[in-house]
Amino acid sequence: MRQTRNKMTQINQLISQKHLDKLAKPAIIVRSFVRSFVRSFVRSFVRSVYGALSMVIAVGARLTGCAAARALAELGRDVLLPDKKPRVGGACYDYPDGQGAYIHKYGPHTFHTNSEKVYGFISRFSRRNNFTYRVLGHINGKLCPIPFNFTSIETCFSPSAAEEYKSRLSGLIDFGGAAAIGTLLSADDAHLKCLARFIYENVFLEYTKKQWGMSPEELCGGVP
Repeated sequence: MRQTRNKMTQINQLISQKHLDKLAKPAIIVRSFVRSFVRSFVRSFVRSVYGALSMVIAVGARLTGCAAARALAELGRDVLLPDKKPRVGGACYDYPDGQGAYIHKYGPHTFHTNSEKVYGFISRFSRRNNFTYRVLGHINGKLCPIPFNFTSIETCFSPSAAEEYKSRLSGLIDFGGAAAIGTLLSADDAHLKCLARFIYENVFLEYTKKQWGMSPEELCGGVP
């Protein structure tokens, strides 16, 4: 009797194990399918997101925009470089005059850097010449240095007026220093205000109109 009971127990255990095996196989298949589906979905999602992110829009085809667009393109990104003007280069734009010379529409621009990396990058796209850079403004029939300095004051005013202006400026700024035109225009000193108005009207006003195509009063406060 005891032997019969043990044998029945063994048979029941065997039957239970077979049922468990039959149940486990579909469960394994389901888990495998779910895992495969999730992996496929994640890969597809990552590819779609990366594809959307791979398109870069660099707004403004000036120096910074052009350099950034070029660097990103060389990394394999698709780059869109819109600009409201029909040309690139921003204020560095120039054009041939038909006689072998190039006209700098917004005035000449010099390139300064201590970085070999930056110099190497620029050298890939341009050729430069050594030159001496002196800026002279034509004011009332005379050529004077720009930015405006003591030599400019001596050139544009009589000796007595020039000495008066230089003396008052020396009391406002340190030797070798500078004062913003806005600071001079808002100064309490009437002589400095007069000098600032002269500089503003003969240097800043016309240059701003040429540079931005509008008067200084029309520019937003963020424009230097």
